[in-house]
Amino acid sequence: GVQTCALPISAKCPPKSLGGKTLGWIKVDDVRVPIKKAKYPKGGTLNPPASNKVVGLSARHQGLKSERGTSVFAWHVRYGPGCPGTLNPILDLKPGDTFDVVAKNGDRQTFELQEKDKVKRGKYKAEWFRLAGPRQVTLFTCADPKGGKFRNTEVIIATPVIAG
Repeated sequence: GVQTCALPISAKCPPKSLGGKTLGWIKVDDVRVPIKKAKYPKGGTLNPPASNKVVGLSARHQGLKSERGTSVFAWHVRYGPGCPGTLNPILDLKPGDTFDVVAKNGDRQTFELQEKDKVKRGKYKAEWFRLAGPRQVTLFTCADPKGGKFRNTEVIIATPVIAG
């Protein structure tokens, strides 16, 4: 399953240059967060880049511009004290609200939030990761810290807004 959320202790927040080259951006209102590659070994743990300022895209799932299946994203809701996740404003969205995924070449796709869940870590649905079927994005981050560990995962499912 997907597991994110290390809580390293650092003197300052990590830079957004971590994670390699920028593939695109997720844009929520005025916030634009760089998308970087994330490692997702088969049956393993999805590791977003070690920064609160970027979002990781799973290379094991669909890419940014896919027309089918799921693009899987993860980010750190917090990366040590005083380092909140730059993508956290997406957590304030409600079903029906929208955000954009913008590829490096400027191609933009608007997504509408369909579902927002909080689940126990590791209790994920297979349809959140499907490679075929209708287009969707799934975003994951940690929730409910207790004693320095996050107990739950926040899950956001969104589908493309069809122009017309």
